[in-house]
This record gives sequence, C-alpha cells and structure tokens, in this order.
Amino acid sequence: MGGLVVCDELFADARLYDYLLAIDRDLARCARRAGCPRCGGRLDSATYPRKPRGGPARALKAQQPRRLSFCCARCHKRMTPPSVRFLGRRVYYGAVLVLACLKALTGERVIELKALLGVDRRTLRRWRQWWREEFVHSAWWRVEKARFSPALDHDRLPGSLLERFTGALEPPLVALLKFLSPRSTRSA
Repeated sequence: MGGLVVCDELFADARLYDYLLAIDRDLARCARRAGCPRCGGRLDSATYPRKPRGGPARALKAQQPRRLSFCCARCHKRMTPPSVRFLGRRVYYGAVLVLACLKALTGERVIELKALLGVDRRTLRRWRQWWREEFVHSAWWRVEKARFSPALDHDRLPGSLLERFTGALEPPLVALLKFLSPRSTRSA
C-alpha cells in the first residue's frame, strides 16, 4: 500500500474510537450552533442508541454506541450531523468498513476478519461491492473525486483513497473518515 502502514490492531484500539467520538461531539456542537437547517430553530438533543459492531468489545465509553442527533424545537424535524464513527445506517463502525477492505479477501484474510470482527464473507463482499460500485457511482463522489489528481484507482478502493491522506496533519484513517463524514447522514 505504498508506504501506508495500517494494522489490524486498529480494530481493537479503544483510543481510536474515543478519538472519533470526540470528533463527532465537535461536529455535533457545530451543527447545534448553526440551528435547524430547515427553519433555523433551536436544536435539542435527541441522541439514539446504536449497536455498532467491529470495535473493541470492552473499554469503550458509555457514550460510544449512541448516535449524536438533534430535534428542532420549532419544526420538530430530526437533524443528524455528520459522523466519523458511523457511515450511514451500516451496523459496523465506519473505520471497520475502511480497514477490512484494505487487503485482498483471501480465504486466510476472511478467517482473520471473522475472528477479529465476527464479520462473514458475504458481508465483506457487500462492502467491497459498495466501495467499487455504489460509492464510485454516487452523486457525492462524482463531485468529490475532482479533488484527487491523478485519478484514484477504483479497483483498489478504499486503499487508493486512504493513501491520498498520508500527508494530513492527523492519522490518514481519521482524515479519510472526516472526508467521508458528509456521507454519514442525509439531514445535515
């Protein structure tokens, strides 16, 4: 992967998930300050539980499995800010969706990921298909891919995308998750 070192130990590193939670809290604070995007009303907390898979089994803060969200005091519409922990409605953490798809899905790799995350071969294939078909054909990506020159190798996603964040001021995985955060919600 071109000098980018990403190891499976990240799957179980509670510090990574705590850091991502801190970023989500900051994104939520900014969204709350901005008010309701529909009517400009005050946003009240309306967090809801999630049952994310793939992170460390223990040592996560109690807030970790909650999706930060708001409800407008005026129009009563939900406003869910972008997230670096969750990628849309997927059950697994966004970091897992990236990290699990970096290496080729050999029989040995599928066994490793099953042991680490409890994820099966069909789910891993769906994730690969999402990266290489749904993601690359999305309206969001058609606009955002212009940021990258030369063009990314779509057959190597998400690895080819992650490599582009190696010069960031923060770890490449975190920079990538921030980049993907607008895809984590429909309401922001």
